[in-house]
Amino acid sequence: MSAVPPGPRPKYRPRVRTVLLVVNLMILALPLGGIAALRLYETELIQRTEAELLGQGAVLADVYRREFLQRLPKNVDRQSFLDGYGRPLDPDAAPESIGERRYTPVFPTLDVAENPILPPAEPAERPPAPPISTAVIAGKAVTPTLMATQRLMLDGIRVVDVNGTVVATTSGELGLSLARREEVARALRGEYARRMRRRFTDHPQPALDSISRRKRVRVYVAMPVIARDRVIGAVVLARTPLDVTKALYVHRWPLLKGFGILLALVLLVAALTSRTISRPVAKLIAQSERARRGERGSVVPLDHAGTREVAQLSAAFSQMAASLEERADYIRDFAARVSHEFKTPLTAIRGAVEIMQDHFETMTVEEQRRFLSNLDKDAERLDHLVRRLLEQARADVVRPGTGNAAIVPATRQIARTFTDLKMEITESISETTHVRMDEENFATVLRNLLENVVRHAGAGANVRVTLSRVEVGQTAYVRLEINDDGPGVSKRNADRAFAPFFTTARDTGGTGLGLSIVRSLVIGHQGRIELTHPERGFGIRVDLPYVEGSG
Repeated sequence: MSAVPPGPRPKYRPRVRTVLLVVNLMILALPLGGIAALRLYETELIQRTEAELLGQGAVLADVYRREFLQRLPKNVDRQSFLDGYGRPLDPDAAPESIGERRYTPVFPTLDVAENPILPPAEPAERPPAPPISTAVIAGKAVTPTLMATQRLMLDGIRVVDVNGTVVATTSGELGLSLARREEVARALRGEYARRMRRRFTDHPQPALDSISRRKRVRVYVAMPVIARDRVIGAVVLARTPLDVTKALYVHRWPLLKGFGILLALVLLVAALTSRTISRPVAKLIAQSERARRGERGSVVPLDHAGTREVAQLSAAFSQMAASLEERADYIRDFAARVSHEFKTPLTAIRGAVEIMQDHFETMTVEEQRRFLSNLDKDAERLDHLVRRLLEQARADVVRPGTGNAAIVPATRQIARTFTDLKMEITESISETTHVRMDEENFATVLRNLLENVVRHAGAGANVRVTLSRVEVGQTAYVRLEINDDGPGVSKRNADRAFAPFFTTARDTGGTGLGLSIVRSLVIGHQGRIELTHPERGFGIRVDLPYVEGSG
């Protein structure tokens, strides 16, 4: 046997919840990303200012240290002087050295989310004692360097002596003390102090394109001046960093490009949502409208469903529409056939009644009895037809229930009621074998099959009933086969054997609903039914689901 080629692999489609999750996350990332970016950018602007002040302070501290040492009298021992003048260096305040004490890096650490913003700096005070002459001379020497740095970097710079008195400045406060300021006090202990303070001004907000800063926070950095492990002063720097608004204005063109990228991303999200959800749903709605207008075959599975759920919905919707169309055709044909089946006996009844109304008094007793007998037969046929229609209606809507039937005892019991048939029952299953069909429905199935034998093969026909267990794929069935030695059925009639109202035994009272009822009951219980076409007579095979654990 040749191997069956594998079918096409099912096309992967994401679930609706997956698409919605991705879309919502992308949309959520836009504002959150913007807020986080602005917050981080604000910290970046402050740390950039802090880093620049640290670098400038390190250079200016070294310049002041050199000037101070050069201004000392030549006959003074420098180490002894520094031991008496300078402050001891706090080992816990100094930055940690790396690379065999060659490097002592100081990194920016200010963060608007973690560090407090202090009140404005305390005003300078009169010092308890004036600075020594060496500090004053060194301060004057470094003042031009401070002024040049301010013109370029817009910093406020002050150099204080060992007691916190200003000896060099880019503005006022020369000769006054800054010792009360926290960052100055820490720097005089040897710490690289950084603080953020609030900035108040009476001036109106400057224009975005001016050099003035708009931010209400000012960054302060105090760098110790260290000579031979003694603190001889500090360099205090202050600058207002760029605020986010001004920074955005300065970098407006790159930001506009980034905004264009974000806009393209939003449009991509909208297109993705439209393609995967909105467009397929719109197609389903359009199909529904055409189906509502009565267009047959208008509901078909979508070629591009977008998501797995929409594909499943489209397939289920198509199957439902096909089932409804099939059901509508069935009802229309069924109604036409019912009308035809009822028309014949009703016409006969009406004709007999009219004749008897017109000629009842002139009829003989025998003629009256014959007409009444015909009326009774036609009424009986109508009653039989109505009962069959009710059975057909119940069979069409039957669904597998919880009831099970012990098929061997039920078959034997029903077979004993057909005394006019020569019946042989062959069983290859135990008496405890059950099928997934309640006893009432199984009795209806078997009775209709045996009544069909009586009508077509006639009384006295030989009938062989076989019960066995079979496996079809992964499903187990109990098989019921019935074969008779009657005239059988032609190929043409076999194709219509299960059609409602089709019968070749109408003259013997057949309604054409027996096999149709059987087929509906079997299919409704997830079974199978087919004609077997034996060499002689008529054969039919019914497979009913086997109940696990029975037999």
